Amino acid sequence: MEEPEKALRRPLIVKIGNDKRSRPQSGLHEADIVIEHLTEGGITRLDAVYLCHDSEKIGPVRSARLIDIPLAYLFDGIFAHAGASPGVLWVLNNETNFPRLDETRGDPGFERGPASDWPYNTFTRTSTLWQIAEEQGWQHPMQAPPLLFGPLNPATKKEERAEIVIPYFADNRVSWQWDDESQRYLRFTNGVPQTEATTGEQIKATNVIIIWAEHKETPIIEDEYNYVHSLEIVLNAKDKDGNAIWSKAFLLRDGYFIPARWIWQWMPHMLELSDEEGNPLPLAVGNSWIEVVPLTLEIEAH
Repeated sequence: MEEPEKALRRPLIVKIGNDKRSRPQSGLHEADIVIEHLTEGGITRLDAVYLCHDSEKIGPVRSARLIDIPLAYLFDGIFAHAGASPGVLWVLNNETNFPRLDETRGDPGFERGPASDWPYNTFTRTSTLWQIAEEQGWQHPMQAPPLLFGPLNPATKKEERAEIVIPYFADNRVSWQWDDESQRYLRFTNGVPQTEATTGEQIKATNVIIIWAEHKETPIIEDEYNYVHSLEIVLNAKDKDGNAIWSKAFLLRDGYFIPARWIWQWMPHMLELSDEEGNPLPLAVGNSWIEVVPLTLEIEAH
């Protein structure tokens, strides 16, 4: 980190939309980590994690989903969102204890644009959220250990692949293409470059981590008009004896496609990656996107 004292802050996790009307989003280029996951209807939403960098416009801030609960614990973060379905709100209000700011209940830290653009006109900024954290006494260094960074072991099994395609849904195909000039991966949605609203530049990632996780439909209704149910995405899978288990993953870094495994043993642990032989798998220094996909989804590597 250029400013190591920033590591003493508590991470911020902001819920950001990713449907057609949400794009292009603001602030994704300054997030340390972005987690993309499925919601109902085949669309995805994003959780942007901020610690090392600041962003003065983040959004559009959208409603919470069940996966945000384990993510808030994973990063020991302060979660910012704009409402949720009644069922998800009940869980957030009654079964969690992490600090949370919700725009729809009147919490501070959010800014609205023109009313006609609702619900795509809610934004926030890191300076405001960290100021609120100080005022509320929420601020402390992250209690979870950091992710592992460093050079790849020369013996690590890897392949050179120029593009990875993640077909979340028929009209929601995410792809990452290696760019020799920037030495990073460029993001595309349905073949179109996905850009950052504040700069117009294409979104890039130093690391792209694809993790497979169980997706379970719950009784919670997310959309009462279309009667679609909320998904529970299991990030702390266990065997029959209650032990955390390793699941399938891939890591993209340095232009390489690396078969991997991942595990999260709940608090106070961090998500861990290893190669197929069980050796710890480090990330390259830079920002990361984590793509959470269902167990049955098959990605394309070219």
